[in-house]
Amino acid sequence: MELLLRSKDKEKLKKYFSKFQSILMQVAKTKIISKKTAARKISRISKIIS
Repeated sequence: MELLLRSKDKEKLKKYFSKFQSILMQVAKTKIISKKTAARKISRISKIIS
């Protein structure tokens, strides 16, 4: 995801964003990271996409 953010290719970002979001929430569900951290990361990337 970092490489896509650096490339500024919004079409590819939109394509992989839902998968990224899903994986991040699964990690938060298993308490590897907190849910608030996952939500913050998702929010920040969605701002970049739009």
